[in-house]
Amino acid sequence: PARAPAEPGATPRGHSRDVLAVAAADDGRTLLTGGGDARVLVWDLRTNGVVKCLGGHRKRVTSLALRRDAPAAEAYSGSSDRCVRVWNVAQRGFVETLFGHQEGITALDAVGEQSLVSAAEDRTLRLWKVDEETQLVFGGGSSPLDAVAMLSPTSFVAGAQDGTLSLWSSMRKRPLATLPTAHGLGGALTGGAPCWITALAAPPHSDVVLSGSCDGALRFWHADDAGRSLSPIHSVPLTGFVNGIALARSGKFVAAAVGQEHRLGRWFRLPEARNSLAIVPLDECMHAAPKLLEQLAQNGKRPMPAPWEADEVYGGGGGSSGEEDGGD
Repeated sequence: PARAPAEPGATPRGHSRDVLAVAAADDGRTLLTGGGDARVLVWDLRTNGVVKCLGGHRKRVTSLALRRDAPAAEAYSGSSDRCVRVWNVAQRGFVETLFGHQEGITALDAVGEQSLVSAAEDRTLRLWKVDEETQLVFGGGSSPLDAVAMLSPTSFVAGAQDGTLSLWSSMRKRPLATLPTAHGLGGALTGGAPCWITALAAPPHSDVVLSGSCDGALRFWHADDAGRSLSPIHSVPLTGFVNGIALARSGKFVAAAVGQEHRLGRWFRLPEARNSLAIVPLDECMHAAPKLLEQLAQNGKRPMPAPWEADEVYGGGGGSSGEEDGGD
């Protein structure tokens, strides 16, 4: 339930409206949440209390991102006010605002130093070089975009409201691969329209993508940059709207935020679903693409942690790193 607004100047105890985005820092102590109250809250998980309220957005905060392949010095928040705000995690302070989108931002993801990708209702994707204050704009198609996930600093996948899943490279203005109705048609739920892509996630420096929708399945895809293709690997039954996906570093399990409704609105409802966090065990570890690993080694970069390392989670999608649904 929403909490009452805090007194002016006081640190709030929580959000006063729906929580729409969640991102966990690698230190195991810090959690960021964004909500319909236009705030980003910084939580200390040792005390389960709010230690800082980061204001500045004028509308609801729909997405959060932290770097997923290294300790994050920066956090990013996207909002329906069309802006991305950059925050210093250690100092819990504002850094700068990124402008460019013409409509509300729906998803963020970050991999690599100062590399960020954003998706928005204006049907565009933007790849930001934050330190250089530059951006590349990619036309995402004919439908608003709801989800995005980075495979590497130069490649990413996007999901749209018309059900299209697309693979992109920073070197091309058009998608490398496009998969229409990736999650099928919604039947009576959507009036026969395709199921929206509601969440995406990918291990950094990998060729595996996870996607969620409302079709009753969490789907796994092989993203092949060289072959310019997206191919299904397998799927796991999951009833409800998949509003967020987070993947364990070890590849042993996936955490999916599932709800009766889409996290950003109440257009459709699946009464048989439960508002819950689903843990999906995986038989095999997610693998990193050999070509990417070779590039990382040449550049002196550390690849994705090995399977025996701790089970922190990578969040995506939606932008975000893992969103809670806005259901009852």
